[in-house]
Amino acid sequence: MLSLKLNNSDNQGARHVLAAIYEGLSYEEFGEIEDKCMEAGNYDKIEELLKKQNKLHKFYEYMA
Repeated sequence: MLSLKLNNSDNQGARHVLAAIYEGLSYEEFGEIEDKCMEAGNYDKIEELLKKQNKLHKFYEYMA
């Protein structure tokens, strides 16, 4: 989480990976979700996951 504080723009998507970990998803499960989002050109599912887990754990200052 320190990496998010040091790099608030999070241009590498670490916040999404953290949300997946907190959700209990495996690397493969998150990869499948990410691939489907990329194919559809719609990342709403990953953003919803981020909002849900961040609301519970407050690991990222969400800028929406």
